[in-house]
Formats: sequence, C-alpha cells, structure tokens
Amino acid sequence: MIGGSAPRVKSWPPMRQCVSRLPVLFVTLALASTACHVDGPGDGGAAATGGGSPSSGCKTDGDCASTLQFAAPVPAGCAVARCVTAIGVCELSTRDDDGDGERASQCTGMLPIVTGTDCDDRPGAGAAFNAAAAEQCDGDARDENCNGTVDEGCACAEVGATLACCSGRGTQQCEARDGGGSVRTACSAVASRELCNGLDDDCNEAVDDRADLTPDGGVVALDAGAVLLDGGCVVGVGACARAGVGRCVAGQVGCSVEAAAPTDEVCNALDDDCDGETDEAGPTLCAVQGQLCTAGSCACPSGQSVCGAACAGVGSTCSAGVGACARPGNVECNAGSASCTAVAGAPGTEVCNGSDDDCDGQTDEGVTIACLTDADNDQYASTNVTSQQCPDPARTPFGNCPVGYVSPAASLGIDCSPMSAALFRNVALYPDADNDGYCTGGAVMTCIGASIPSGQRATCTATTDCAPADATRWVTGAVGVDSDGDRWCTTTSTQCYGSTYPAGYRSLASCLAMTDCAGSDASRWQTVTGGVDADDDRRCTGTSSVCAGSSWPAGYREPSTCLAMSDCSPGNGGAWQQVNVYRDGDNDGFCLPTPLSQCLGDSAPSGYRFVNQCVALNDCRDTNPHASTVCSLDNEYFTYWITKSCGIGIPQCEQRAATNVERGCPLGWHPTGFFASAFTPAECTLVNPGTVNLCCAGVVFGTAQCRVYADCVPD
Repeated sequence: MIGGSAPRVKSWPPMRQCVSRLPVLFVTLALASTACHVDGPGDGGAAATGGGSPSSGCKTDGDCASTLQFAAPVPAGCAVARCVTAIGVCELSTRDDDGDGERASQCTGMLPIVTGTDCDDRPGAGAAFNAAAAEQCDGDARDENCNGTVDEGCACAEVGATLACCSGRGTQQCEARDGGGSVRTACSAVASRELCNGLDDDCNEAVDDRADLTPDGGVVALDAGAVLLDGGCVVGVGACARAGVGRCVAGQVGCSVEAAAPTDEVCNALDDDCDGETDEAGPTLCAVQGQLCTAGSCACPSGQSVCGAACAGVGSTCSAGVGACARPGNVECNAGSASCTAVAGAPGTEVCNGSDDDCDGQTDEGVTIACLTDADNDQYASTNVTSQQCPDPARTPFGNCPVGYVSPAASLGIDCSPMSAALFRNVALYPDADNDGYCTGGAVMTCIGASIPSGQRATCTATTDCAPADATRWVTGAVGVDSDGDRWCTTTSTQCYGSTYPAGYRSLASCLAMTDCAGSDASRWQTVTGGVDADDDRRCTGTSSVCAGSSWPAGYREPSTCLAMSDCSPGNGGAWQQVNVYRDGDNDGFCLPTPLSQCLGDSAPSGYRFVNQCVALNDCRDTNPHASTVCSLDNEYFTYWITKSCGIGIPQCEQRAATNVERGCPLGWHPTGFFASAFTPAECTLVNPGTVNLCCAGVVFGTAQCRVYADCVPD
C-alpha cells in the first residue's frame, strides 16, 4: 500500500520490448540508446531489477537510478524508484507531488510502473483531486473523485438536457430524480490521461497540462524530427541536427528547438550540407590532385605521396622509350614536380622476332605474313581470322606460315576439330547402321577425317530404312499375307522387307486372291458351298459354306453328287432315310399293321420289313411263322369215330379213349375248345380231351358212335 490507497498497476502482457529511442536518421547525434526488457511470469508486472541489469539485485534506492533512467517514464519525472531490499528488486511507482497521499494515475515507461488513482497530482492545486475525494456539486468542470465524470449525482438545471463532458468527449444527461428533483448522470465516455490534443482529457480544468506526448509508446514523428519516449526531441539531420525538449503547443506536439542551417560539404566525416550523405563530393573535397577523402581525412592513394599540388609515386620504378628502346628508372620529386630518371635507347632495324626493334610502337611491321590458326597442323584452319606471323620458308605446304598456322591460300578449309589432326572436315552424313545404302532420318553435319565412319554415309538410296540394324530389309510397303505359302492370301499388311519378302508374306501381284479361308493350311484356300455328308454315304444333310482346296474336305462333297439332302443319321453311313417299317417277328412275311418310323439304309432291321416286303399287314400271331391272317381253325381237329356195341346185357354207357386222331392241327398250331359229338341217337360226353363217355341212349341194338372235335389256334 502506498499513501494508504491500493495501487493501480499498469498491465504488461508477456512480450519482448525493444524500443529504439531515436530513428536511424538521428544516430549521428549520439543520442540514441536502446533498452530491452524481457517480461514474464516472474516479473510480476510491477517491478524491474535494479542497476539496469536484469541479473543484478539492488541493496539501496540509489542502486535503482539506472533502472529509472532505463524505464524513461512519460511524462518526464512522473515516477520514482525504490529498492525492495527483501527480494533485491527495484520497484517503479508514480509520484505524489500534491501531497494528498494518493499517487498519480498517469505514468508509462519502458518498464512496469505502479500507479495510483490520483488523476491530478499537480503540487498544490492537485491536492483536491483523488479517488478518495468527494465529487463537489460546484458546477465547474473539475472531476474531484477522478472517475472521469464531473458533478455526477448532482442536481442539474433542465431535465432532459444533454451536457458536454469535461474531457470534451461524450455527454452527460440531466435526468429526473426519484422523489423529485434532478440528477446529472455519469459521462458516456471515460476520461483518459492527459494528451496533447487541446482537450482537458483528465478533467482537472487544465488543458494539455503534463500531457503524454507519446501515448502509443513509440517515437512521434515531426517535420524532419521526432519526439522521444523520455520527453526529449531532435530535429534536422547531419550537422543541422539539434536536440531539445518535447512540448505541447495549441494541441500539437512539437520540439523546443529548430534545425541549424546547412553549410558546404568538407572532408570531415560529417554531413555538412545536411542531405543525409557524408563527404559525398568525392575528390573535389581535397585540395591536392589525386587525393581521396577517406574517414574524414584527405590522403594520396597507397604508395603515393604529395609532390607539389598532386600525388606522385616518388621512389617507384618508371621507364622511358618503347619497344627495344625502353629503359628503366625511378620517380623523383624535384621543385614540386615529379619526373622519371630513365633515358630511352637508340632504335634499330625492324626484324621478325616479336620485338619493336625500330621503337615506333609497332612490332614486326612490314616483315610478317597473314596466317590462319592451325593448332593440329592438318592444313585446316581453326578460324578464318588471320594474324600476322613470322614466315617459315621450310613450311611451303602451309604457305610458309610457322607451326600451328597455315596461310589462307594453303588452307584446305575451316577445321571442325582444331585440336585433332584426324578430324578436320564437316560433312553432312546420314545414319546407315547396317550399311545397306538405306538411311534413317536426316543428315547431320559431322566432323570427320579422310574417310567416312562405318554406319554413316554421305548419299543414300533412300532415307526411310525401316530396319536400321538389318541389312536384308529397308523398305516399308503393302504385302499380301500368305502364311501357308499357297499363293492364296488372307489380307494385306504393311511390312518392312528388302529384296525378298519375309516368311509368310508375298507381293500383292503374286497373290492369286485375297480370300484364303485357311491361312495356315496350304491344301485349302477357297470358300465354297458343299453338301454336308459327314458319314460319306452320299446322302447329305444340307449345304454349307466350307473352306476347300482342289478336293473336298472330309464330311463334304459336291452338292450334285448328293443322292438326297435328307440324311437322317449324318454320322452313320448305313442309315440315311426316315421310313416306316412293320414288325414281322416270326419272319413269315406277314407283318403287324402298326408302322414304326426309323432312320435306315437299304434294309430293314431284323424282325421288321418294309411295307412292300410284307405279304399282308394283319399277322394274327407274329410269334408263330405258321400263323398268318387267320388265328382260329374251327373244328379243324377231330378223332376217328369212337364206337360201342349196344344190346341186351351190354352196359348202357362206357368210357372210351379219344386219342386216335383222324386230323390234327397244322404245324405250329394246337387244339383248343375240345368237345364230343355223338352219331344220333347215341350220346357222348367229353370226360377230358383224351376220354369220352359213350352211351347207347336210343340205340337198342347195334353200335353207338361219337367223335372228339377241337378248334386249332396258333402256338
């Protein structure tokens, strides 16, 4: 607690703050200082380490002087520093200049500053202003309780009226009070610290008093100058720069001084003409010719000294004359003038030796010949640019040019490979890898020697070799596809060939037709309509398109040779016609009347006959060859007469054997339906087919007779 009131602490978010207190423009004044402070959780937002060093602790308030200077409080002098000895940390807080026990509320800086609630801390007059003071209903523009509103809660003259706030921002309303009367409301805009803007921002009835000239925490730019965080200011650049104190005049931030007038630039490492450049006039800044202005001083270049009105390399070497006449000497300074001690030699007669013998500034003039460069000495010049060279009479083929050169007249051309004697001429060559005279692609300029390399040629039969690596093929064209070699082709194809065609192909002209229906079978080539005769019985099932050659393939024949087109059994040569046959199981020529449709050949199957082979179609017993159309012979079977004597003393009835057959059934037949028949008036009954009971009945004397009869039926 300070002065019995709770301090208000400015909030500083954790960040790194580095503030250059002067722009680079004013560095020349040596007034700039850069302050950096790292805020963090350990700073508490209210104190900075003393002695100006974050790592050193304080012991007395005096140790915190540099910390206060580093903080640069604004307005200037608004803060004090003390050492919290218990923890060795410097604490910055606002002053209490009016002695009312409450510290000032307005003060900012580079470090956190503990503030109070006193909105007017001016000595004397400010004692009546602080947060603990009661607002006075005095009708003036003073905010005694420092809450940003004047006379709030006081009566006002006109209910419903809108009143201007003391700060010049926002309004207050005059409202009706409950229970009668009126009351003034608080200001709609909160008062702020005093700024340089022509307003009473802190509502202490003083405009721009102790105004914060840098409210944004940075340098405020002026016309050719700036106001700094510590309240100082600077204007002008270079030698014209002047430092002063920032001030607020008529609501505008300004400086207490003006920039000085510029002067002519001289060599002194200063910006004399105040244009932002130093010693920019160059060599004209120095009186001695040749001297340069470096680091604010005029000096001759290294190795030279002043000789009269100019720099000279006194003591350095020098020469007189040119070519063979050149002689060495030294530079001397005599009577303020530099000269060389050397004396030129006498000229001689020019010879071709690479020297200026006659000392006229030219070498070998009139004694050389024009030559072209020929580095590999193959008589092909490297370029068409000539140079003068000393002649060599021993090199006649090269036009008497020395080694490495050839005369233009003796040159065989421009060398395409100046460093290789084996390669010297550029020739347009075509690729011909298989050396068949047919090339691929276009010509390419190639550097060669006396002969053309293998796989290339200068002229080609054609440049469309379709098989560059195969000397037997070179041309692409349409050919007939004849895989079986029968001269009947299946189609055309584009192929690469040479003097012969590849296997399976031939010229279009040699194809007999393009309709080979069996491209891989030389025995067949044409599609024809043939009779289908799979069993080769000359009875066909119909016609079909088939691929054939000079003969019909198996299962086909010429349609005209088919005896019929209705073969009912294509896979059986013994059957071809669908006909009706009749059952003759006993093979007696008499058939059953029901037909059976079958696929047959020339003969009917066993037990059957064609209709024209049947005697009749009403065989009554097809299992017996002895029976034909009649299957019952009535009374066909009978015995011889069976007799019995009749008379007195003779039994009336007697059984007699009936086994003596007079006429039996035909072969394959048997009797059935046996019965006995007596010659009247005798009576005869059948005991069984071989026995009868014969009675005299009406025969008194004489003989009784009877027979056994039966029908015959097939076995």
